[in-house]
Amino acid sequence: MSFSRLLIQTVTVLTRSTTKDRYGNTVDDWSSPTTRSVSAWVAQTGSVEDLLGRDATTTVAVVFLPAGDPITAYDRVTLPDGVTYAVDGVPNPANSRRGVHHIVVKLRNVEG
Repeated sequence: MSFSRLLIQTVTVLTRSTTKDRYGNTVDDWSSPTTRSVSAWVAQTGSVEDLLGRDATTTVAVVFLPAGDPITAYDRVTLPDGVTYAVDGVPNPANSRRGVHHIVVKLRNVEG
C-alpha cells in the first residue's frame, strides 16, 4: 500500500503574511492568511489540563503530510474538527532510502 493512500483526512494549512508596525518593524499578520488544503493523517498525542493559576488545556497532535509539502514552523494547521493548531517546532522530513518519504509535523493548541 502506498503512503498516499493512508492520507485519508484533509487539513488546512494557514500561512501568515507580514506587515509593518508603527515603528517600521516587520510583524506577523494573521488577519488574512493564505490557506491551502492538504491530504494528511492526523493523531492526537496528548492533552494536559492546567488548573493552577488559570484553567487551560494544552493539546498536542502530530500530522503526517506528503513529501515535498512546503509547511514551515511559522504556519498553523486547522484539523478536520475545525480546531486550529500552531506548528510546534520545525517540520521533520522522514527519509527513506529513496529520499524524503513524508513530513512529520508536531502541533500544539492551548485553550484558556
